[in-house]
Amino acid sequence: MGKFLFLAAFVFFCFTLSISAEENIPEENIESHVSQPVVKDFIYQSLEPWVHQDITSHYEKVYGKQHKKVKVRPIKKDDIGIQMGEIQPGKGGKFTHIVRVKILNLKVKPEGEDEFFATDTLIYKVNINDLSAENDVENVVKLLEYKHQER
Repeated sequence: MGKFLFLAAFVFFCFTLSISAEENIPEENIESHVSQPVVKDFIYQSLEPWVHQDITSHYEKVYGKQHKKVKVRPIKKDDIGIQMGEIQPGKGGKFTHIVRVKILNLKVKPEGEDEFFATDTLIYKVNINDLSAENDVENVVKLLEYKHQER
């Protein structure tokens, strides 16, 4: 029951999220590509609930009005790229890092249409110190930008 409430609160938070100009962190802060498989997997698995929800919300918003269903293929480990960098103290509030998650070969199938592949990039502000704190969702991860490119 607690996880359901957490997810419901998180979904509500995502839909009511508004990003103001002063909250945007320049992409220049993203400085290092995460290439070590263990570190990359850990970061992605920590952010996976947010990534999954944001991808689902994006495609439902774009295609949900015309189609009853939109299927998104589960993401393969090899299709994920992660970059991250620290936010200068005082510039990100409670957030400590900015993380870019790039997903290649995302397979999308709107009902009644041909499937297509896309590359989606999600940029987040993350409070690394509280990433496992389920009770303070809005101060842990915040979506800054969602970039979508169909191929």
